[in-house]
Amino acid sequence: MKFLQYTSIRQKIIGIILIVTIISLLGGFSFEIYSYILTLRKDLVNSISLNAKLISDYAVPTILFDDETEAGIILEKLKNIPSVLHGDIVNEKGKVFAEYFNKEFPDTSGFHQSENLLSNNKIIFISEPILSENDIIGKVNLVASTDIISEKSADHIRFIIIIFTLTSLFAIFLAFMLERIISKPILELSKTTRKIQSSGDFSVRVNKTAYDEIGLLYDSFNDLLKSIEERKVERDVAEAALINERESLEVRVKERTIELSTAKEKAEESDKLKSAFLANMSHEIRTPLNAILGFSNLFIEPGTTEEERHEYIRLMDVSGSDLIKLIDDILDISRIEANQVKVSLSECDVNEIAREVFDTFRQNLRDEASESSATPVLRIPDQNTDIVMLTDRLRLKQILLNILNNAIKFTPSGSIEFGYFLVEANKYITFYIKDSGIGIPFVKLETIFERFSKVADIKTKHYRGTGLGLSIALKLTQMLGGNIKVESEERKGSIFYVSFPYLRLNRLLPEVKQPLTEETKLSLEGRVVLITEDVDWNFHYLEILLGSVAGAKILWAKNGIEAVSICRDHPEIDLILMDLQMPEMNGYDATKLIKEFRPELPVIAQSAYAMNDEQELSISVGCSAFIAKPFTKKQLFDTISEVLSI
Repeated sequence: MKFLQYTSIRQKIIGIILIVTIISLLGGFSFEIYSYILTLRKDLVNSISLNAKLISDYAVPTILFDDETEAGIILEKLKNIPSVLHGDIVNEKGKVFAEYFNKEFPDTSGFHQSENLLSNNKIIFISEPILSENDIIGKVNLVASTDIISEKSADHIRFIIIIFTLTSLFAIFLAFMLERIISKPILELSKTTRKIQSSGDFSVRVNKTAYDEIGLLYDSFNDLLKSIEERKVERDVAEAALINERESLEVRVKERTIELSTAKEKAEESDKLKSAFLANMSHEIRTPLNAILGFSNLFIEPGTTEEERHEYIRLMDVSGSDLIKLIDDILDISRIEANQVKVSLSECDVNEIAREVFDTFRQNLRDEASESSATPVLRIPDQNTDIVMLTDRLRLKQILLNILNNAIKFTPSGSIEFGYFLVEANKYITFYIKDSGIGIPFVKLETIFERFSKVADIKTKHYRGTGLGLSIALKLTQMLGGNIKVESEERKGSIFYVSFPYLRLNRLLPEVKQPLTEETKLSLEGRVVLITEDVDWNFHYLEILLGSVAGAKILWAKNGIEAVSICRDHPEIDLILMDLQMPEMNGYDATKLIKEFRPELPVIAQSAYAMNDEQELSISVGCSAFIAKPFTKKQLFDTISEVLSI
């Protein structure tokens, strides 16, 4: 590199411009060519794969009905794709069912054996399984040539070479033009420097002719002598400031160390909570699953009596409900933290909500804590006065039931009292839940509403639950403009107060239709019900409930296209149970099409995606009601009774 020491700035600038330009062009064009080749190959592979997929779809009936002639006709369509050298359809036993050979490439023997092609980069081998009802009944093998990639790549490279040559020539021309702009002012500065050095006259200044970086260099050079003394003063000041900064830095380091230590403790505590949550979730999920799997195996054991089978069914139903509640809690806290929970305000009768919540709570107490001797108590200030408040009925009930269910777990005896009262000249309405359970230690009163936290020590006794119920209740309460307070003493019980702003509404509420009781039987005699469901066992469950139990005539559609077609052919259909997630056409699109020619036909949406937006979207496309999977016989019959007004 010694020759650079004797090379002028002008030559270096020209050389740098040319080297950078050529390297950039070479790198960019090389990458572009490489990307272009990869894109060609990817497009070719995608095209062949798509054709293989189409052939596999069309080949299903030919294999099922052993129609080799039709299979051959399907493969003959490959002659429209010049890149395809060979294609075959192989049945599930490995036998070649039909073959296609490109006439321009007669020597294609052994192409159906993929191992013969692995070492050949000029060949693309695509194999697509042939599926019938999710079973592999054969496969489609296609072999394609990559010659078209080579041809297009060669043309592209020639074009790139022309562009590279023209760009390089233009870069040389620019290099000779631009170097003068930089080298000339530097040479002038060098001459002035030598003049000052020889004369010692520091009053000499460089005449500034430009306002770019060279102009800034001239300004700096002219100010150099003037600023020497000023910089000395600045240096002294900087040294003093450095000493002060060093002293204050030690103080800040100590403070930061304390902050990091606190943050570390919080992180460790959070990690412990997450670990405890994961362990608890594992227990909470495996417990009902163990019961479901265990009792389902006992159910089919020889010698099991009918009475024992009924008991096993009851226990499996209870375990299934526990598992659904667990999943609902996790989904609720996820939606709340993602700000995806919507509040729908309406006029609600407080006494009616209190009775509904108390009835559900009392049933939960019987089902989930049969060994508990706690007495449920309901306190309503005035049974004969309708107190109406503006709130989200569903979310209010969820808040109160979460706290009541929490009381069930920690109150083995005594009483659990639920009620409400108006405070501060009726500006607030406060619901309260009072229990005589184990109570809450004072040090944990501020943490019980945190996610995954639990009052009891799981090392001494395990209490069922995710530790999310109170956290969900608090966040929903805050969304409704309210707050929660708790008073508690260990071994003496707890009182939770849930308060909301209250504005008395003097408007009469419409009469709410009472749902069917568990004993009420729904009769659909003489009615025709279309069930759209792509999962066999889900259809059979509905078929038994609506056909065998309710007496309806059942029609079945496995996707949205079939549902629309059946509705056109059967004007006698009285009701549709529409699954929203189906192949080929989903329930939303199917409902829209059906409503175009049968706008009065009731449609009940059913889906395992139990999100608010799912329900709202189903109603917006024309569904009369929405029911989330899994659902019980009572829930289904209640919904049908409401939709059909029977």
